[in-house]
Amino acid sequence: NHNGELFALSPVCTHLGCFVNWHSINQQFVCPCHGGKYDITGNVIGGPPPAPLTRLAFKIENSKVDIGLKL
Repeated sequence: NHNGELFALSPVCTHLGCFVNWHSINQQFVCPCHGGKYDITGNVIGGPPPAPLTRLAFKIENSKVDIGLKL
């Protein structure tokens, strides 16, 4: 939930497929492999990634959250 918008992001860096980590101090996702950086919405803000983080489909039903590509 960011500014009232709900979304789910893939943790896979779009550069070479490493898993990004959330850095709360800098409020950004950082790839440990080559230093790619993404903002809280998944947009590229630095480094070599060619595209933003992938947004994943999700649904919330009966207090359960399902996240994935095929729901």
